[in-house]
Amino acid sequence: MLPEASDYYRDNLFISNVNSAIKRDIWHTFRFSENIIRGEDKEFAKRLLLAGWKIIYQPEAIVYHAHDFTLISAFRTSVDIGTALSQDAGMPRSKNWIAGRLEYFVKETIYMASVKKWWKWIPYSILYEMCKLSGVIVGWLINKSFQNRMRPETLHE
Repeated sequence: MLPEASDYYRDNLFISNVNSAIKRDIWHTFRFSENIIRGEDKEFAKRLLLAGWKIIYQPEAIVYHAHDFTLISAFRTSVDIGTALSQDAGMPRSKNWIAGRLEYFVKETIYMASVKKWWKWIPYSILYEMCKLSGVIVGWLINKSFQNRMRPETLHE
């Protein structure tokens, strides 16, 4: 991303294709990348911004979008995210993403404390975040290992 951008900005560069409105000519020019497995919305947003376009967030445009992930599906989805991050497709990311995930977990825990019977969700939340974190790491490592095996100098070994 841009050199002056903070880690927070890089990690949270966001455009959701869940409820986005994109001008037809912009869509025909930029489209989502078919070369990355996940995070195409972030990569798309980065290309738009670098080309000088603006992304406008409209908070009154409300959409409900949720994933009802089990621990296994959270892990599998995160493997895909780790793969996408390792593909070097220009997706923004910071060096402090683990700290960012930890900060997110703390904020979620504080939120859960405001809900009745909050304590029962803490162990599940810990497992859920561990599944996501380990999935990202596994996806990253598997794809990097594959990329290293496919380098021209290693194909003849």
